[in-house]
This record gives sequence, structure tokens and C-alpha cells, in this order.
Amino acid sequence: MGLFGRKKKDESMEWVNAGNSSFKNKDFRLAITYYEKALNINPENFVPWLYIGEVLQNLQNYEGSIVYYDEALSKSPTHEGEFRAWRGKSFALMKLDREEEAIVCCDKALRLNPKSYAAWYDKSGILLILERYEEALTCCDESIRLSPEFIPALEIKYALLNALNRHEESFVYANKILQLDPTRSVLWYEQGVTLEKLEREEEAIACFDKAIQIHPEYLLAWHSKGGSLFLLDRNEESIACFDEVIRLNPNHSDAWYYKGFALEELERYEEALTCLNEAIRLDPKNTDAEGKADVLLKLERYEEAIAYYDELIRLSPESLGLHFEKADVFLSLQRYEEAITCYDELIQLHPDHSTAYYKKGLALFKLEKYEEAIACYDKADEDFSQPWNGKGNSLKKLGRDEEAQQCFAKSKKLPKSDVYDSV
Repeated sequence: MGLFGRKKKDESMEWVNAGNSSFKNKDFRLAITYYEKALNINPENFVPWLYIGEVLQNLQNYEGSIVYYDEALSKSPTHEGEFRAWRGKSFALMKLDREEEAIVCCDKALRLNPKSYAAWYDKSGILLILERYEEALTCCDESIRLSPEFIPALEIKYALLNALNRHEESFVYANKILQLDPTRSVLWYEQGVTLEKLEREEEAIACFDKAIQIHPEYLLAWHSKGGSLFLLDRNEESIACFDEVIRLNPNHSDAWYYKGFALEELERYEEALTCLNEAIRLDPKNTDAEGKADVLLKLERYEEAIAYYDELIRLSPESLGLHFEKADVFLSLQRYEEAITCYDELIQLHPDHSTAYYKKGLALFKLEKYEEAIACYDKADEDFSQPWNGKGNSLKKLGRDEEAQQCFAKSKKLPKSDVYDSV
């Protein structure tokens, strides 16, 4: 009887070994076939149950893998086997968006092996999904303590610190990863984005260059490099980057927009307009589309600029900014009646908007409608000097000099508003 039992066991493990070879060669279907043969010989052997669970996990059949992990756990596995089954089940549950159950399984694995840096990493990843960032950091730190050069844990900590807006610290961990593996173009790119947020554009550009050196057609890196160069007023270099983005993807509307803005900074307005027109053709609802109006104004093509504002307002009728810009164009062109109409539309949208009242007051003053101008200045922000000065000028025109002087005295004691002077 004993001899027969040993033969049975040996034969079962021979099929397991055959399955392992197939698993190693990524022939997962054949591996399952061999493990099933092992189970037919000895269904109480936890090993094939565990291994089929792991194969199914590789095949992304997570529901099926859980069934086999549970069977493995019911067959009196070894300490290591039980640890692997709980860890595997945890991963499968996470993939099925059953994170709370996944954490329970992960904790069971950690009770069996609290020194497993991989299991601490698993738990940190699940907690990251649940946005329980501080708990995730604690687990991640333990994984890194146990294995300081375990890159996946370093990556999780990097992601966690970014999620917590602790960009200076995340930068340190990105550097650690890149020291261990400098070929990670995505991380070089992300490092550049972090540096941009910290307003360290020169260093950001160096990171984008690293990403591009590894992956010469990395569109996002080219685009972000162009943006950083634009912020540094290095417009010619910025344009070269956006040209590369457009070469890689001619339909990239943002690249057309920013190339247009860089050309505008260089006072190459006709070229800028061509780029902005292409950007608008590709994405007419982009919030940067109003930049076309600025270029038209610089080209002194005022009627086209006003018509374009009308088009934008038709698409976004409640945009205060668009109404303001159109009204300010009329005001600067001394077309005061039309400016007043625009400011009235603004006030209708936002009855308490003090800047609209102040600028309407300016237009009314120019039309010598001083009483109406005073009424508008009275509705502007009394904490700034310009409305008091405007009211004083209107009162003076009406011959009410004493009241005017009181307003001028008040004006001198108050700060100016940049918004009020933006015409």
C-alpha cells in the first residue's frame, strides 16, 4: 500500500514538473493540461491547484484563478504554498475591483511572511487604488525597507507622493528609480512634468531631452519640452518642438495652438494666425481658441476680431471673459455705444460684477453721460481708487466741484486695481 501511494505521489509531481516547464515557456494551456493530469492522480495535492490558479491569473481569468486558490488553501498547503495562494487571490480580487477583500487576503499573506517586501508592495498598490494614501505609504515604506532597490515599490511611493502633491519628495524617488534603471523614458518624462510644476523649467527640459534620447518619437515629451521653452521665452526652440509634435501627429491641435502663440510672441502674426486657424479647425471648442482674436487685433483687423468674439460667444454664451474682451475692444476703439451694449450683456449675466460697471462708467463718461457714469461708478468696487477717480471726474464735469474733490481725496488713499486698468 505504501509503495503504491509513493508511486502515485511521484507520478503526480512528474505531471506538475511537466506543467512547470510549459508554464515557463508561456504555453499556459498545455501547462493547465499537465496540472489537471496531476490532479486526476492526486486531487488532494495542493500544488497543482495553486499552479492552475497562477496560470489562470496569467491568462487574466481572475474569477477562475480564485476558485483554484481557494481549493489550494483547503488542501493543507505548506507554509510557502499558503502564502502564495493568499497573495495570488489578493491580486485576482484587486483586478476584479474587490479591493477590500483583496486587502484581507494580503494581510493573511503578510501574517505568514511579514518580511515579504513583495506582499507589502501588493498591499500598498491596493491602498493606492482606494486612495488611502497614508496607509499605502506605510506599506510602501516597509517594502522599501526590506528591499531598498525594489523598483516597483519605489514606483508606488513615487506615485503616492505625487498624489499627495509632495512633488519635491516624489522627485527624490524618481531619481532613485532612474539611477537603478536610466532607460525609463516615461519616468524621465514624468520627472520633467514634476519639475514644470515646481517652476524649474530648465531642469524639466533636461528630463524631456533624456526621454526623447531614449524614445525619439515620444510625442508628449516633445510637446512638454516645447511648453517649457515657451515659458522661458525661448520661442524659436519652442516652435521647433511643436513642429516635431505636428510631424508625429498633424492633427495635434494643442501643438498648432502653442506654435501659434510662440509665433505671436515673435511678432510673426500672419504665421501665428495660420497656425491658430489650423488649431481651431481641428478643435474649435478648445479654450485657447480665443487667442486668434488677440492676433487679429495685433494685425489691426478689428472687424474680424469682433466677428470672431461673436462666434466664440455663440459657442459659450455665459463666458464672462469673452464678453469682457469683446467689450474692451470696443472701448479701446472708442466705439462707446457698442462697448456699453457689451457691458450691459455682462451685467445681465453677472449683476454684481463691479468691473463691468466701472468700464461701462468709462464709456458713459466719454459720451458725456455723466449722471449715468456716476451711477455705474457707485456700483463698482469702492475699495479701489479708479471708481472714485472716475466719479470725481464726472462730478467735476457737472460742476459739483466740492463732491468731486472729496472723491479725488478718497481715491488717493486707495490702491489701484490692475483689472480696472486692463484696457
